[in-house]
Amino acid sequence: MNEGVNRPTAEVVRVTSRYAAARRNRPAEPVLKQVSLAVHPLRTVGLVGESGCGKSTLGRVMLKLLPVEAGQVRFEGRDITGLSLREMRPLRRRMQIVFQHPDSSFNPRAVLLDSLVEPTAIHRSMSRSDAADRARQLLDVVGLHPELLSRYPHQVSGGQLQRMALVRILMLEPKFIVLDEPTSMLDVSVQAQLVECLRRVQQEFGIAYLFISHDLDLIRRVSDDIAVMQGGRIVEQGTPEQIWEAPREAYTRALVEAFRF
Repeated sequence: MNEGVNRPTAEVVRVTSRYAAARRNRPAEPVLKQVSLAVHPLRTVGLVGESGCGKSTLGRVMLKLLPVEAGQVRFEGRDITGLSLREMRPLRRRMQIVFQHPDSSFNPRAVLLDSLVEPTAIHRSMSRSDAADRARQLLDVVGLHPELLSRYPHQVSGGQLQRMALVRILMLEPKFIVLDEPTSMLDVSVQAQLVECLRRVQQEFGIAYLFISHDLDLIRRVSDDIAVMQGGRIVEQGTPEQIWEAPREAYTRALVEAFRF
């Protein structure tokens, strides 16, 4: 069997990470403690847990935006733990993140087209005219009208802007996307539209997703696999059915009960 098919797109192996200590003589408590997690092509791993448990930190570690104290960070089979900023640059376009607040990805003084083509200029991946054509094609994929390209960020809805943020990173043809609470600022109907949009994009472009949320009900609907996080550790992993119907850990059972009613 082809090894590339089974190889994770992104993976961490027994990683420990901590923020800088508040006091020099007192080491900071690790934010991540011996965490292992793998995300495969065309799969969505849902990462769920209470606020402050380390979910967003793990997502940024998998993107190598934060350092690790121990363990390995791998991308497409390559150990990238010790790579420098310069060595990471060719890989950056292939690993991206969608934030909770989409307006943070856009210059409020620039029309949306300018913001969408900016990443291709930074990475020198295509000409301005080719990038503009690519942006229009991707708008069709995510269900947006090209006339929105001439608008400013404040002139579109939150759901439209989140899809624009998705288009912006798709311009770089990523293979791994961290979705950090991407629907939490949207109402229920718009959430459903974005989730369906993410599914279409994943299938069309073969992307691996790490979907981060505190909402277990949402996570079980969007994920192929679920990892439950508590206090910087992954305490349980399984399919949505396993986690929802037969959770093993007391913390997981408490989460499930909280969302059943």
